[in-house]
Amino acid sequence: MMKEMIRQGTIDDLDRIREIVCKAYSPYVERIGKRPAPMDDDYLEKISEKSLHVLLINDEIVGLIIIYFVDDTLFLENVAVDPAYQGKGFGSKLMRFAESQAIKEKIASIDLYTNELMTENLEIYAKMGYIFTHRSEYCGLKRIHMRKALSE
Repeated sequence: MMKEMIRQGTIDDLDRIREIVCKAYSPYVERIGKRPAPMDDDYLEKISEKSLHVLLINDEIVGLIIIYFVDDTLFLENVAVDPAYQGKGFGSKLMRFAESQAIKEKIASIDLYTNELMTENLEIYAKMGYIFTHRSEYCGLKRIHMRKALSE
């Protein structure tokens, strides 16, 4: 039987976190023409802020999510699953975890953004109930912002 757990990331997870992010985002480098922002994040800082959570399957970290509260919303900064484990519902499991955290804190919505060239993500998020809110640009990266309204 498969054992699953989501917990806060720790310093001991740092190498595996960086490995997952590198593997998950590397395919986009050529498409975007530069490294996606998550590849250069400070994951030690995310761990110390307690915003980074990891998904373990049979004691192996297979994915991560970074979430934090901003005003009256939960911001989903990053969700990444090791490509060897993609397509098995683990990304959706992490997204549902974010939703449960928001609902627990009585937060009415989740905001996120993704690069406009990561079209697969746009489709996934739309299927999960996220709707387009606006566009922005940061360091030459064009982003699509989306929001999902939550109900208990």
